[in-house]
Amino acid sequence: MATQERMFAGYALVLFRPRSPIARLYSLAVTDPAARRGVGVGLISAVEGIARRRRCKVLRIDIPQKHAAGAACCRKAGFQELDDAARRKKGMIQLEKPLYKIVRS
Repeated sequence: MATQERMFAGYALVLFRPRSPIARLYSLAVTDPAARRGVGVGLISAVEGIARRRRCKVLRIDIPQKHAAGAACCRKAGFQELDDAARRKKGMIQLEKPLYKIVRS
């Protein structure tokens, strides 16, 4: 949950499955007064930290195609769209963010 000036500003709900390397950002919401003030990106950053501590490798979220603001917030936080035709047919896009950088030698 996020607050600004002691007022509720938004929340993030993340789901974890036992032994799964994927953390699912199930819900992310920011109030209208807090929109475009970094609250969404801050919530995502907090979720990333929790997911890393649980040793997850990836953070994923499904967003309705019509929800451009939510998708923009996730992209700003470093998410990239996965190519998933089945989800697009249902009006959704799936975004993913690796939680660890791959180091190649």
